[in-house]
Amino acid sequence: MQWSKLKKTIESRFASSIGGKIHLFSTQYGCQCGRAWITYNGEQIANFETLVNLRRIHVHREEIDERGQLVIDEATRVPGELMSRGELNRWDLHKACWDYLNMSVPEALSSENPVIQGLAFLDQRAGKRRIALVDTKDLHPLPKKLLEIRILEDKLERERSFALPSR
Repeated sequence: MQWSKLKKTIESRFASSIGGKIHLFSTQYGCQCGRAWITYNGEQIANFETLVNLRRIHVHREEIDERGQLVIDEATRVPGELMSRGELNRWDLHKACWDYLNMSVPEALSSENPVIQGLAFLDQRAGKRRIALVDTKDLHPLPKKLLEIRILEDKLERERSFALPSR
């Protein structure tokens, strides 16, 4: 499936409160590497740099897990940073999106992949009550931020729906 179709399909599953506010992007450069990113209200909140990721794995020989992703020591993570630079690459986002299409919401919410888990928090099928019960203390920073955005936007949408029309 082409990226444009995959992106459109994933974004069409987002809850109405965040529809049009969170977008997925991907670009490829001539060297077959590229980057992908996630924006919220036009501001980049996550960056998936392929070249930096490959350099960390193949040049610096940093440790990877069974999924082929870098192992990040949480003690070294910069506070407020959703992902360490090069932690995930463009292909990781594409694969996570593809895998997510073939999962149920409960499977996605319990996934070890932070991108899949984050997409599940944005999904309209993940009800407000279900996501309100999520324990955030052990969440990766990326899905944690996406969960916070979903909860905030759901609250704002609810407040707008109760606002009296002005005359």
